[in-house]
Amino acid sequence: MRSETKAQIARLSLSLLTAVVVLFLLGGLVLVLCAGLDVDLFRETTTSFLISCFLGLIGLAAILVVLNLATNVSLIADARIEELKIDTSRGISKKWVVAFFAIALALVGFIFAGTYLSKE
Repeated sequence: MRSETKAQIARLSLSLLTAVVVLFLLGGLVLVLCAGLDVDLFRETTTSFLISCFLGLIGLAAILVVLNLATNVSLIADARIEELKIDTSRGISKKWVVAFFAIALALVGFIFAGTYLSKE
């Protein structure tokens, strides 16, 4: 992947993370005000929906943080590789793809064999 693309992904994930944090803080403000003033604005189903959205934002923020960290570390690694003029070979990635598909095929075979034997 090109460094420009990685930089765009890092910038976009940081912008999305900022938006999620703003929504998270606004939701926290509403929850604190409703709990502090003992105001019951929502029905039980609406409250459970808002809580699930709140938890979803926490999960989305965690994913965006990991994505941003991964792209930033990748950009740093690319810059260091270019600085040190290290030759990177593509043979290792082919071995990883072959190993992944071999393990996936073995797992699929194991599941089908287990299903067949459990029906017998």
